[in-house]
Amino acid sequence: TVDIAGPFQVGQNTITIVANNADGPAALAADLDFSREGFSCGDFGGHTNRPCIAQTASHGPSSLRFDVENVGNIPTGGVVAYSLLPHVGDTYALTGDPRGSDYRPTVTGEAVLLARPAQAAVTIAYSIADNPCTPELSGAPAGAAVPTGCDNGWSAAPADLSTVTAIRIVADIPSGQVWAAGETLSVTLPIKAAQGSFERDEFAWMPFAYVLHSAAGTPFAPVETVAAGLRINQSQNGLGDWIWLDANRDGVQDAGEVGQNGVKIELYDANRDLIAATVSQNLNNDSARPGYYWFGDLEPGQYFIRLVEVPISWNTMTPDIGSDDTDSDINPLTLEGPLVSIVIGEFDRSVDVGFFIPQGPAECEDNRAVFDPTDVDVGRRGVNDFTPCPN
Repeated sequence: TVDIAGPFQVGQNTITIVANNADGPAALAADLDFSREGFSCGDFGGHTNRPCIAQTASHGPSSLRFDVENVGNIPTGGVVAYSLLPHVGDTYALTGDPRGSDYRPTVTGEAVLLARPAQAAVTIAYSIADNPCTPELSGAPAGAAVPTGCDNGWSAAPADLSTVTAIRIVADIPSGQVWAAGETLSVTLPIKAAQGSFERDEFAWMPFAYVLHSAAGTPFAPVETVAAGLRINQSQNGLGDWIWLDANRDGVQDAGEVGQNGVKIELYDANRDLIAATVSQNLNNDSARPGYYWFGDLEPGQYFIRLVEVPISWNTMTPDIGSDDTDSDINPLTLEGPLVSIVIGEFDRSVDVGFFIPQGPAECEDNRAVFDPTDVDVGRRGVNDFTPCPN
């Protein structure tokens, strides 16, 4: 199973069921969208699994847990398991079917080994690649560059865990030893949800794909778990809005001007304590709505934002040229926004960020008189050409 930390939510999940057909021996398989009011979610040491999903708030902490137990009475060999973390456009490793995730959670700590078979040596590796190699899932030997074009840079935990995109768990059983019946491999990975949305709930779907070996070392067919789910509830309050490129440099948002993704923003309280960080991105994964940032589910208080990573040569527009809904609100010298008061139920979307890209140096025509060697005014003894001028 693959589990996710609570609190837990029921309903609006898609699962596959198999039931006996009362009219005959045939089995009926169906995909269901369902809501089961009053259904009690399983709680496995603070985690749950489908059909229940866990829920959190914007930037809320959680953890992903992977459990494999030998529930039979036949000893087995080791296992290799992969989890490719959710992201927009993600797919299942084995089928290639879309998972439908709305965001990528951030890894906040190294994976923790909770339990292992007595004879197993367990290693956990990390990838920061968008296309990590997973050879065992295709029947290839460990270390092979499969699938084609993949990145084989699996390593120990990187210094910046927020860059992790996948983890690999290997439980190696030495020759002559076995994974005994009743023994469990259990690993948990601390994660943090993304910024969430002021318009809707957002979901991340997290399966594990793994290959188990027989006691003789022969690999079985790969298996992919049902995805555990983590929902970010629609924010109850928050601060944020739009970051855009002010093409005509008039200081206000005009039709046709484009939002800018990838700008890093930090949120501070009135004591200048760092509360959270995010990057501007497509709102609700809609590529037609780039440039939005959001800090949701805040404790009542006063907050301001600060720009951290700005594209080279970009400048912020002069603030407060127009209305709060359409102008830029960042101080160009401090790269900070105004102090804003937030209460429960308040959505402050007045702090926007306008950028412009300097166009100079431009060439300005020199309108001085044509060179005249007999002119006593030395200021007019120049050639009539073009010279750089300030932007």
